[in-house]
Amino acid sequence: GGPPPEEPEIPPPLSSGTFFSYSQTVQVTSPVQGDVFSNEAIISYDATNLYSSNAIPDPVSLYYSDKIDDWERSIARAEDKTLIAKDQPSKGSFTWSITDLIPGVLYRAIVDSIDSAGGIREGVSDYFTVDYTAPEFTVRTDPPVTRRDDVSIIVDSTKELREPPVVLVTQKGATSVPVIMAGAGSHFEGIYAIQDGYDGVAHISIEGVDRAGNKGNIMTSGGSFAVNIDPPPKPSITYPLSSATLIGTTTVSGTVRSDTSVRLLVNGVDTFETRPNADGVFSFENIALSKEHTNGLNILSVSSVDSAGTLSEEALVNLKYNIDPSVSLVTPEIGARIVGRTSFEVLAKDENKDVLQFSYQLIPAAEYDKDLSATSTQNEWTTISDHVYASRYMWDSTEVEDGAYFIRAFAEDGTSRTYTSPARVTIHNVLPYFRFEDGRSTVVNTFSANIVGRAIAPD
Repeated sequence: GGPPPEEPEIPPPLSSGTFFSYSQTVQVTSPVQGDVFSNEAIISYDATNLYSSNAIPDPVSLYYSDKIDDWERSIARAEDKTLIAKDQPSKGSFTWSITDLIPGVLYRAIVDSIDSAGGIREGVSDYFTVDYTAPEFTVRTDPPVTRRDDVSIIVDSTKELREPPVVLVTQKGATSVPVIMAGAGSHFEGIYAIQDGYDGVAHISIEGVDRAGNKGNIMTSGGSFAVNIDPPPKPSITYPLSSATLIGTTTVSGTVRSDTSVRLLVNGVDTFETRPNADGVFSFENIALSKEHTNGLNILSVSSVDSAGTLSEEALVNLKYNIDPSVSLVTPEIGARIVGRTSFEVLAKDENKDVLQFSYQLIPAAEYDKDLSATSTQNEWTTISDHVYASRYMWDSTEVEDGAYFIRAFAEDGTSRTYTSPARVTIHNVLPYFRFEDGRSTVVNTFSANIVGRAIAPD
């Protein structure tokens, strides 16, 4: 029967306190990096213990965490993970309701298996996020006015889609015709063949499903083109400039042909109408922007409308309503005495639901000028860790000399940066030493000796 099969090699244990973990014995195959979930997430794992002689499988517990940055295959601290379910099978998939998770935060799933000796084997997933909002669409046509030529329909989604969206075109007086769309991610294109005898404004409808499973059908711009008719000219926008960052409300002004009216569409939902003056100048006042809509990105679409109700080509303005993130330093606390590895942890929030990145810095207390602003370059802060997604970061304080320092963190949302208040701490890693009062050599003529000295802590 040939040589006996080789015994599997047991990898070295990874120590974590009083427990141990055999590396790569718990595999988490879902979520994977880049996964986005809406109402439910799937945790798929294999925690089979290949080295156990116990007939009863080791119990498995499932957790999640937003406090693990780079997983070093060490056991996550109990305070850094939240229980999802316990007493699960050693291998399987678990459907988890995630409606209490927060958009914009990066999470990891954790699978723990505890053997009869109390040893923990652990697997940690890649980052995943949650998203509960439907995708929205901007639609362009080329050409925007056609006599008989085919029309290219170009669709861009606010989020990546699972598959091409369903697009229908309805010419005036005709039945709806589906358009085959090709593309991937958030960009898709298709060709519509014009039907003769149906002149006028053709309307487009769309529906798509994002990667998280959210279904959307709102068009923030586009949605029509002209067939064998002449629409009024496209408006010219004088304020605001596209890509500007604003807060609260805005004025929208520009010029159109004086015999037309003006329609303003905000985020594909709110519609406003006005008429220009004799010179063709129009203005919309106090137009409210949304800080929640697609992470604060607002799309304003302005069209002119002639007496027959024909819409012009749209003029688009993209505006960012950005709220600076809030962030505070939880640990270390003011006055903390730091020894060895220590935890930096922040409490942060972003009203735009942007994904935040955190950085941590320190400066010797003797070099810190409290009267300078947080952005001043005269305080020469040293960056400990740069642009991490997790709200907790473990740092080895032996990287710097002992002494008094100020420590701070800042959060960035892609548009702005917010700093925490600096916290004064003391780093104390050098061990105490002994000083002998009689010197290092003591000579006596008895069987016992008294050695006199002092234990001295470093400054």
